[in-house]
Amino acid sequence: MRAPVPVILNRSSGSAGGPGTPDRVREAFRAAGREADVQLAANGKEVVPLARRAASGASDVVVAGGGDGTVSCVASILAGGEKALGILPLGTLNHFAKDLKIPMDLEQAARSAVEEGFKIGKRDRLDRGELSVYLAPDARPIDLVFLAIRAFFGRLRPVGDFEALQTTELRIDTRTGRARVATDGEISMLDTPLLYRVRPKDLRVVVPQ
Repeated sequence: MRAPVPVILNRSSGSAGGPGTPDRVREAFRAAGREADVQLAANGKEVVPLARRAASGASDVVVAGGGDGTVSCVASILAGGEKALGILPLGTLNHFAKDLKIPMDLEQAARSAVEEGFKIGKRDRLDRGELSVYLAPDARPIDLVFLAIRAFFGRLRPVGDFEALQTTELRIDTRTGRARVATDGEISMLDTPLLYRVRPKDLRVVVPQ
């Protein structure tokens, strides 16, 4: 008998926090032929220890249910290991899932995470080993709101609205030693410096063929 699939749901992310979501997830995986071990995290901080425990378990895949921040947390634990990452796009924007063409429908996403014959793939940008960085150094808070609106409608201009660059590593320092960081809609105050780097080809992700 195959081990149940650990599914980590971030209740602070999008529709993952809905009262009926855990039962819907269990039903979706059961329909795909696997049992789901649904594990609930109250916020992003609780995702990490749950992911560590799942990474040491018997299942060949660990599923992140939430938005881009939740997926990023679980991916950081699985990177470099033998477990594959499955994704249930239950966040607000779900950029990572959309890039990999993960179905937005819950049942289809569950099937794509566990069904035999599905390939292991990588997001093209991460596979190139590059971070894309967008800078708006002179923008006021209200300017950032208008940038977000224009981004939603696809009307941003690389010249004038912001600066764009590609790098393999990024360090962020602040004068105060602290910085507000938005991850999947959650604002956290973190100590600086913040270091971001790409680890190309270090994570296997289950995606539809």
